[in-house]
Amino acid sequence: MNKPNYGPLKNAEKCTHCGYCLPVCPTYRVERDEMQSPRGRVSIVLALMRGAMQPAAAVDALSHCIGCRACHGACPVGVRPGKLSLAARAFQPIPSTRLGGWLHRITDSHQTTAVASRMLDFYVRSGLQRVVRPLLKGIPPLADKERLIPSHRPKPPVFLPEPPPDAPTVALLGGCMARLFLPHVGMSARALLQSMGFRVITPKGFGCCGAPHRERGDKEAFVRQAKKTLDAFGALDHIEAVICDSSVCTITARSYDKAVSKRDGDYAPIAKAFSSKVMDLTEFLSQHQPRWQQAAVDPGMGTLAYQDHCQMRHGLGTYAEPRNLLDALPVAVTEIAGDGACCGAGGEYMMRYPQRSRLIRQDKLEAIHASGAQTVVATNPGCMLNTQAGLEAEHSPVQVRHLAEVLWKSRENLLPRVKQS
Repeated sequence: MNKPNYGPLKNAEKCTHCGYCLPVCPTYRVERDEMQSPRGRVSIVLALMRGAMQPAAAVDALSHCIGCRACHGACPVGVRPGKLSLAARAFQPIPSTRLGGWLHRITDSHQTTAVASRMLDFYVRSGLQRVVRPLLKGIPPLADKERLIPSHRPKPPVFLPEPPPDAPTVALLGGCMARLFLPHVGMSARALLQSMGFRVITPKGFGCCGAPHRERGDKEAFVRQAKKTLDAFGALDHIEAVICDSSVCTITARSYDKAVSKRDGDYAPIAKAFSSKVMDLTEFLSQHQPRWQQAAVDPGMGTLAYQDHCQMRHGLGTYAEPRNLLDALPVAVTEIAGDGACCGAGGEYMMRYPQRSRLIRQDKLEAIHASGAQTVVATNPGCMLNTQAGLEAEHSPVQVRHLAEVLWKSRENLLPRVKQS
């Protein structure tokens, strides 16, 4: 069992039990159960600290926190219930679900991820999915899981802009869920960056950044995956930035400095250098917007609306960057009501608690329909898969697309192309 870190838990002692966090908590909103609220979880953390509750009795309640961080902004005294729940899981890490365990094994290496992705390619493009999906309607648990496999699986860009020989270099850290379920996302991001005049390297020696293990409280597994990622990327002296096309990877990779350095001092220098160069794709594109904005046309996806990744919105404060990027396109852009409310994905959460996840997602789907958007734009694969699954279950024509795909579609036909070997 991992040794708990008591430092972050002391933040719980500031809680005044005012209840301002309750209305913004997605699990409390659908359950109306005090133990499924940030305030209730703070009480559990305090009980653990004081020895009044055993870890086994607390792990279930703490596992119900979806980790959206909306409660952080609502607290008037600076308590961080989401981070407290995450830190307290070190008392007893949450077991992985059966499907989650399989996904961890698949995405543990670049090779197995690539093989599994090609199998999904065949499943979708051969028409097999159209045959299987109706057959599963009478088996809701299987139907819900199968619907997470998106029917939108376009071929990645075949032609990519060739950057000049002296182009500045960036590294692209592709999210494992994107590489498995949405492989066109990484290729679109790479094409977009190369069209902006950057040379892009994509190390292939790593699998998952460790985000699922971090969320479960399994620090040993998280640090192990982090070190594999650091080994794969190696020296970063010539790299301008490490760009993440999946926002959950941005959050995770930025935590390497503290998490890895505490457990392995030999990795401290490279972890610090790596974390300092990590940027979300939206942040990097915003800083270099003139490089791509000069050639942008309507991507042909109708009215767009950006769906916040709740952890990026509430945890890192990212709000304006993706919206500014969409506003620069010659298209109509609208807002989804809810102020960054969670969509119900939460990584393994949608597999661990599917019924509650669907209830949380329903609020998001209603907000999407009310917005009038024809295409929802997002940057986190889990949010994309979960939201698209809900829309397809309703037979809605609304599509979900990654920001990189939308931006690349807005300019791919305007640029000279060089076929990649």
